[in-house]
Amino acid sequence: WPELARCADLYSLVRTLTHEQLHWANETSTQKTVNWSIDKGTMSVTASDYSGTYDGQAHGITLSVSTPATGTTIKYGTTSGSYNLDSAPTRKDAGTTTVYYQITDNNNNYDTFTGSKTITITQKTLTQEMVSVSPTTATYNGQNQKPIVTVTDSAATITEGDYTITNEGGTEVGSYNVTVTGQGNYTGTVTKQDCFTISYGSYTITVEGNGGTAGSAPGYTTAGDSQTVTITLPTKTGHHITSWLVTGHTGDAPTVSGTTLTIPAKTFGNLTLTPTWVA
Repeated sequence: WPELARCADLYSLVRTLTHEQLHWANETSTQKTVNWSIDKGTMSVTASDYSGTYDGQAHGITLSVSTPATGTTIKYGTTSGSYNLDSAPTRKDAGTTTVYYQITDNNNNYDTFTGSKTITITQKTLTQEMVSVSPTTATYNGQNQKPIVTVTDSAATITEGDYTITNEGGTEVGSYNVTVTGQGNYTGTVTKQDCFTISYGSYTITVEGNGGTAGSAPGYTTAGDSQTVTITLPTKTGHHITSWLVTGHTGDAPTVSGTTLTIPAKTFGNLTLTPTWVA
C-alpha cells in the first residue's frame, strides 16, 4: 500500500489480517484502521534583484524554481498580495519597481511560495560627447541669435523629457555658452563653453554714377564704434553732387560728406551710394 500515498494529503486505510501467521502489534488480527498523512514539501526557489544604469532597455528580476522541477504556476504583481499578471513586470526608465510573485504547485504537493524582488534603474550621466551645437558662428544682425542644440546618446534612447537646455544666445558680438542639465533618465550638467560666437560681418560699398561715371570704395566691416571710409567720387561732365541717397543698410543711416563716408556704430549691410546731380 505505499503506492496509495505518494501525494501530500491525509490518508486512511482499513485492513483485516486473515493469514494465521500475521497479527498486529497488539497480537490481534482483527480489522484495523490506519490513519496517516504526508505533509507538503517546501519549494526551492532562487530569485534576484536587478540593478543597473539606464540603457533604454527593459529589465526585470530573475526567478527560477528547482524543486519541484516541473508543474508550477507563477503569477506576478506590482502590489503586495496581488498576483494578477502572467508575465513578470519589467522596467526601462530610471526608478524602482517592486515585483511580487506567487508560485503554486499544480499537483498540490508543495506549499505555495511568495516573495518579492526589486528592479532599480539609476540615471545615466550626461557627457560632453552627447551634446552638439550647430552652427558655431553667426554674423551680427542686431537680433538675438543662438545655435541649435542636439542631445543624443548612441547607447540608449534619450528624449526631450530627459534634459533641459539653457541656450539664451545674444544680440551682441562675443561668445556664448550652452548648458544641458539632465532629468528623467539622465543626470549631471554639461556646459559647452564659448561654443557659439557672433562676429561683425564684412560688406561692400557701391558708388553709382547715376548717369555719370561710377565711383568706387573699399568694403568695410561692421564695428562697435562709428567709422569712416574714403570713397572715390563719381563724375559727370558739367554737373556736381548736391546730395546722396544711401541704401542697403540696417541700423542708423551712413552719411557722405565730400569723399568721406561715415558709417555709424553697428550699422551693417551692402551699401549703395547714389548721387544727386545738379548742372
